[in-house]
Amino acid sequence: NDQPSFLLKTSNISVLENDLQPHSFPAFAFNISTGPPNEIDQTVTFNVSFVSGNASLFSAAPRIFANGTLSFTVDKDQAGRATYEVIMQDSGGTERFGIDLSVVLQFDVVVEFVNQAPGFALVRDRVSVLGRLPPRQ
Repeated sequence: NDQPSFLLKTSNISVLENDLQPHSFPAFAFNISTGPPNEIDQTVTFNVSFVSGNASLFSAAPRIFANGTLSFTVDKDQAGRATYEVIMQDSGGTERFGIDLSVVLQFDVVVEFVNQAPGFALVRDRVSVLGRLPPRQ
């Protein structure tokens, strides 16, 4: 089994903190190869591991599907950077000195702060004014 390989579209992904929908980046991993033509029937899996930064940025941590799509969901009120390592493994095994792991690649996800307008809520439906009121006319 020859060593599998792949590339990443970029090493840096940026999203906004107030975008809480699941993010999907098709073909984030590309040039996915299990080896020479005699290994074309092998399947691949991507193992994504947190390295450093703010792991609490996500309600669903980054993962890469076999087709190369990167997916994650940002958690509410989080901003910062997280670094991940990704390694691809093919199903060819390691018998007879085979290599089923790719080289390790890294990428960062940056969740950018969004300045939000301040808000308030009234606790009561009446307002009391202390002090003198002008005389009624």
